[in-house]
Amino acid sequence: MDFLIPLTCFPDLRFLSIIHSGASILIEVNDRYERQSLRNRYSISGSQGKLELSIPVSLDASRMYATAQITCREDWARRHWRSILSCYNHAPYFVYYADAIESLLFSGEMTMKAFNLKTIQLFCDAWRMKMPDQSNQWIEVLPDNAVDLRTWAEPKTMINFPFVEYNQVFDSKTGFIRACSGLDLLFNYGPDASEILEKQFERFQLYISV
Repeated sequence: MDFLIPLTCFPDLRFLSIIHSGASILIEVNDRYERQSLRNRYSISGSQGKLELSIPVSLDASRMYATAQITCREDWARRHWRSILSCYNHAPYFVYYADAIESLLFSGEMTMKAFNLKTIQLFCDAWRMKMPDQSNQWIEVLPDNAVDLRTWAEPKTMINFPFVEYNQVFDSKTGFIRACSGLDLLFNYGPDASEILEKQFERFQLYISV
């Protein structure tokens, strides 16, 4: 194992660049579920700037990730889809991936863990990446030279991260919107995102070596 990463919703480029690199990765799925994290939140870029989207979740007494349930009291899937449609309807590759994203949002998946794993699988399929394995239990001690990135489920860890800039639908109006979900890159670059993901991994390596 080279990296231990958290399970987030429609992951941002930090995680996707690591997966794309071919490194040995484990996804942590045995942690406690923390609210206000990227476990049920993701960002997209729109005409008014960054748009934050979240999925409503309910927890049982254990507060474990594996048992976190997606609640149905809000019509969140329809709201998310309308936002994505509004932001990316004119993106170069929207038509190629729209059906898959819409189907996932309206899949009726009940657990946050299962939904998030499907969002990663979607990116892996699009960019021909190997789906990372999941941890079998909570890992307290990592092997030598393995990097623990589980804290990156917290939004504050994105503040100073050196995200690579690329063309976005509304960048002439808003400037580059950083720290977006991989959906942003997918709709704008489709299968041609490899160079950006490679550059992002290079920046990631420099970032963690400082």
